[in-house]
Amino acid sequence: MSNKSPTLNGPCSCGGRYLLTPGRAQCEVCKDDYQFVEFPAFRAERVVTKPHELTGGDDATCFFHAQNQAEAVCSSCGRFLCPVCAVNFGGRILCPTCISSGKTSPSKVDREKWMADTTAFWLAALPLIAWPLTIVTAPAAFVLVLLNWNKPASIVKRFRWQRWVAGVLSLVQIAGWVWLFVEMFSE
Repeated sequence: MSNKSPTLNGPCSCGGRYLLTPGRAQCEVCKDDYQFVEFPAFRAERVVTKPHELTGGDDATCFFHAQNQAEAVCSSCGRFLCPVCAVNFGGRILCPTCISSGKTSPSKVDREKWMADTTAFWLAALPLIAWPLTIVTAPAAFVLVLLNWNKPASIVKRFRWQRWVAGVLSLVQIAGWVWLFVEMFSE
C-alpha cells in the first residue's frame, strides 16, 4: 500500500468507508470518529513468491502445481512443494493440506516408528545393569546392527552414533561371554 491514507470498510451504521489516519478512523459519510489500532502488517509490502518453471524432465515437481519445480518437502506428509506452497510454520515446512487439516506437529507415525538403531543401542546398554541378560541381548543387538547397517536414511531422524555404540557394546559383551565360557570349560 502507498503512504496516503487508505480507506477501510467498517461497522458504521451509515455503511460508509473509513478514512484511516494514525490512531483514528473517520467515516467518510457521517464523520463519526473511531479509535484505530494499526498492526504493522497493515502497511507492509506483500512479498510475492514466484515459483521456478520446470526446466528438465529429471526435476521433482510440486504436488499441487505440476508445472512448478519442487524446492522443499513437507515436514509432516513428505510431499514435494514449490515456493508458493511451502509454508514456514514454526520452523517446519508444511504444505497447505497439512496446515488446513491441523497436522502442525509431527505425525504419530513419525514419533512411533520403530528404529533399529535405537533398539540395538538399548539392547546393548540396558542389560549392563543386570549383566546376565547380556547373554541374550548382546547377540540380538549385534544382529540388529548388522542387518540395518546400510539402511537408507528415512524421514525420521536417525542417530548413527547409536549404531556404533550398540555394535561396540554388543561385541564387548559377546567377547566377555566367550572368555567366561572358555575359562569355565578349560579348568
